[in-house]
Amino acid sequence: MPKSVQEYIVGVTEKAAKELLAVALETPEERRVWSPLDKGRTVIDQVAECALLNGYTTQVIEDRNWAPTAFANYGEERAAIAKDWETVSAALESGLPRLTAAIGGLSDEDLELVLETPFGPMSMEQIASYPVWNMTYHQGQVTYVGILN
Repeated sequence: MPKSVQEYIVGVTEKAAKELLAVALETPEERRVWSPLDKGRTVIDQVAECALLNGYTTQVIEDRNWAPTAFANYGEERAAIAKDWETVSAALESGLPRLTAAIGGLSDEDLELVLETPFGPMSMEQIASYPVWNMTYHQGQVTYVGILN
């Protein structure tokens, strides 16, 4: 039997989180807090972004609404999560069950719901797919930081 869209998104979201954490762990510990040219983002900062935005996405899905204040404290919240590897990896892992439950709880009709966002109108299907895109993107960034000399 074919998977539903919701089941597919849940599966690839869990896979993306697992792979992001694995790539980050493969990065030497001292490199996780290293910034390319002292300007780029650290591995820990990138994983913190993913953890935080996964949480924001969960809230949007649960509320079926994009709150105008959704990103009001983004910088401070990201900095609080990006303290160290234990904090950031725990944040990503602990938020995943709630995210996947929210995605899995969407009905087929919910997927078609269009919300107004700061980025323009987005369907709930697009919003539910955002975490996998973001974590996959950052997996590439983390891999790159890990191989730089």
